[in-house]
Amino acid sequence: MGRNYGIALIFVTPLALLMGQLGHEVAVGPLLFDRAAETAVGCVVAMLLLYATRVRARQSGR
Repeated sequence: MGRNYGIALIFVTPLALLMGQLGHEVAVGPLLFDRAAETAVGCVVAMLLLYATRVRARQSGR
């Protein structure tokens, strides 16, 4: 499943982003920057949540 998810990230995500170009043309640079920024924010939020759950589990004695 992980391999299929990786393949989807590599091929399907750029395809979906480029299909948006069909309806309304946008410069590629800002589009890629926005996508990278959203991905970075998502990673930071996920890491903070993982850290918070780990600290909470230690405090509860698990």
